[in-house]
Amino acid sequence: MTIKVERNPVKVSVIMVAYNVEPNIDEAIRSVLTQQGVPFELLIGYDPSSDGTWARIQPYRKDPRVRVWRFRIHRSIGAVRKRLIAHARGKYLSICDPDDLMLPGNLKTLTRVLDRDRQVGIACGDIGVTNAATGLGRIKKEVDLLGPAEGWDLINGIRGFRHGSLMRRRLVLQVGGYREDVLLGEDYDLLLRLAEVTRFAALRGRPLYCWRRRWTSVTHRISRAKTHAVLKGILRTAILRRYGYRVPW
Repeated sequence: MTIKVERNPVKVSVIMVAYNVEPNIDEAIRSVLTQQGVPFELLIGYDPSSDGTWARIQPYRKDPRVRVWRFRIHRSIGAVRKRLIAHARGKYLSICDPDDLMLPGNLKTLTRVLDRDRQVGIACGDIGVTNAATGLGRIKKEVDLLGPAEGWDLINGIRGFRHGSLMRRRLVLQVGGYREDVLLGEDYDLLLRLAEVTRFAALRGRPLYCWRRRWTSVTHRISRAKTHAVLKGILRTAILRRYGYRVPW
C-alpha cells in the first residue's frame, strides 16, 4: 500500500472573522495570502452581515489555502473564533481581523521565534496603525511591546500583544480557547490565561501587523469608560483565579 506524504503540511492557521467589513476585507485577505516562507491556511468565518462581505469572500474560495464557513446565526467574535480553531490544522495560530493588515514577513518571522524556543508560547512584533479607510495609508508605530519573560505580571505583562501574534495551538486549547460569553476584551481574557502557562516573546523593530482605525468598529462604538470597566472586570477575574485574591476595585 502506498502512503501519500504531504510535502507542505500546514504549519500556521490564520483565523479571520468576517462581519460587515465589505470595504476592507479584500485587502486583509490578500495581506495574508501574500505571506511567504511558511506553509499556512486561512480560515474565514462569515458572521451574517448586512453588507456585501459574503460576496467579497467568494473569489478567494478557489485558493486551496482558504477554507470558509458561513454561519447562519450571529455569534460573538469569541464563539466564531473558537469554532474555526476547532478546524485548524496548524501547529500555530494567528488572528487577523478582516479590516486590518498582516504585514510582509509576519508569519515567517514569528514562526522562527516559536520554532527556536519551545518555552515561548506567544510571539508578537511591533504593531502599526493607520487611519486610512481604504489602502494602507501611513503606518506609524503605536505601542512598545511588553510581555511576561521569566515571571508572570498581570498588570503590565500583556500590553501590546494583539492580533498578529503567533500562538501555539495546543496552549490555546489547553486554557480553553476564546470564551464565547466575553463580548468585549475577548483577546485580553485569552492572553491573561495564556500568560499563566507560557512565556511571551516581543520583537522590537519594524511593525509586523497593522491595526486600522475604523469609526464603525466595536472599539469606537463603545465608550472608553465602558471598555475600561469591562477590561478591569476581566483583570479582576484573572487575579482571583491566579491568586485567590478579590481586589477592592
